[in-house]
Amino acid sequence: MKHKLLHLFIALFIAAPLLNAQTRISNLPSAGSASDERKWGINVTGGLTAPLITDNPNNAPVKNFSGDISFEVAGEYYLPYKWAITGGYYNNTITYNFSEYGETARKESGISLGVKKYFLDGSIPIQPYLATAALFNFDKKNAIESLGTSNPNDVANFSSKLMNVRLGAGFDVYLISSLALTFDYRFYFSPGGETNITGTKNDASFTIKDKGMYHNIGIGLKVTLPFKVTSDDYSAIFDSVFGN
Repeated sequence: MKHKLLHLFIALFIAAPLLNAQTRISNLPSAGSASDERKWGINVTGGLTAPLITDNPNNAPVKNFSGDISFEVAGEYYLPYKWAITGGYYNNTITYNFSEYGETARKESGISLGVKKYFLDGSIPIQPYLATAALFNFDKKNAIESLGTSNPNDVANFSSKLMNVRLGAGFDVYLISSLALTFDYRFYFSPGGETNITGTKNDASFTIKDKGMYHNIGIGLKVTLPFKVTSDDYSAIFDSVFGN
């Protein structure tokens, strides 16, 4: 878990000189706006997921935000009035980790299509947003997976649908005019989807259920096009690094 979080936040260490305490927010470069030169964006995001358990009568231990890193590569097309259309490829792994009592995971991957709504003027380097998207899952819709224990009855039954829905909120932090770190929280749900898991804990069985819903916390890197580095960018970088 610690190593995976380190991978997610390695970009923070790269960007730290630009965001040190001596740098005033007014000295950070402009993010641009839909009315300026910014037309497109390409965003690569990695994150960790946690299933939203709806039934756990035996209080089986579940480690949240563990397992493989989920990722998405998406494009944005900026529209007037701070709106954007988004679309890309996503690959999510939802891990059910019961410590020494077993572990399993279900996967979803496919195409995402959605919209984003920004709220602040483009000259502000921190850009919060709300987002929603429809997800077309091309992975297995129904699967039976083992918990990896010696008991053959320790299994998970996963059921998901072709189309899922995602809601999200986050913010972009522009390091220069066309390069930003992205931070977001996403909530996924699959109408009609469900999970049923049966395992063994201290020679007693336990069951866990959910409705195909899960959380995701992610960090990413965005490049906007046409890409540009302005004289203000160079000045901001110089001031941030040398503390002027």
